[in-house]
Amino acid sequence: MDCFVKVSADGKAVISRAVGVLNTASYQLMRSKIVESVKNSNAKQILVDMRQAVVSASVIEIYHVATASIEMFPAGFRYAIVYSDKTITEENARFGETVARNRGALVKIFRDLSDAKKWLAIPEMENV
Repeated sequence: MDCFVKVSADGKAVISRAVGVLNTASYQLMRSKIVESVKNSNAKQILVDMRQAVVSASVIEIYHVATASIEMFPAGFRYAIVYSDKTITEENARFGETVARNRGALVKIFRDLSDAKKWLAIPEMENV
């Protein structure tokens, strides 16, 4: 799995893109890069583009990832996760979103990158 992480031009968001098979270990690597970027930038929003990734995780692993993500960032962070039909089933994507929301996360899943950018107030011209 390849992952790319950058800070938006205005410094308000960390933008990440994953390509390839995404398992628990590769997700943890991507998450650590996101955490480092957040610390260095003071960003309060995270956009994760997973449209070119394939999630290889069980339901219990999705549960643990969603729970651990809440512990990584303080309250007030907004997360947008963009996925495709090849990334993960809608049922599993909604499950992860629900787990995170039930623990107080401001997270929302999207199929459309433009909608995710709008929700996070990231300019459309910002490349992912």
